[in-house]
Amino acid sequence: MIGLAWEPWQVIVPATPERSALRLEARRLPAAGSGRAVIAPPHPLYGGTFHNPVVIDIADGLARAGISGVAFNWRGTEGSEGAKTDSLEAAVSDYLAVIRTLADEVQHSGTRLFAAGYSFGAAAALLAAREEPRIDGVIMLAPPAGMLQPADLEAAPGNLLVVVGSDDEFAPLPTLEAKLAVRRDAILETIPGADHFFHFG
Repeated sequence: MIGLAWEPWQVIVPATPERSALRLEARRLPAAGSGRAVIAPPHPLYGGTFHNPVVIDIADGLARAGISGVAFNWRGTEGSEGAKTDSLEAAVSDYLAVIRTLADEVQHSGTRLFAAGYSFGAAAALLAAREEPRIDGVIMLAPPAGMLQPADLEAAPGNLLVVVGSDDEFAPLPTLEAKLAVRRDAILETIPGADHFFHFG
């Protein structure tokens, strides 16, 4: 793993009639190469934060490919304002706030923009990508198969890359392959012997 020089960053989730605006804790790597990616952590009710080892590994791998990562914490998690929730709708709202802030910052620069995430965060990234046309591709690690819908997969912009362990109990390969069949351009990479947490054995 290369050294990752994270910089603190903050994002505002716009207010709604039901609640005030929320400040999300985020961090990003200095811009390098020709791409930027937002990386969503796993489920907030199960310890999902931007400190997750898989999130860090995604950022590391992207950095090696010349894509600078931005990671954030869901609302109510660590330094992010608001109440912690298992709502996928809230997660998509958080994700869109982050990626739209980043997209506004890099527009007109020719920088490619990717939506990425791990587990629950991968599902949120896919749904957010449907609503943000400036996204150039989606990268999902261990997306729970039950959270993937054909219409969402078909609507995802740009390229679609899925990385999963062969022993992932939440993303069984036969189920995942069947769901990804709606996207002929989807790339499915399998890590032999890895489970949902990318542990082996």
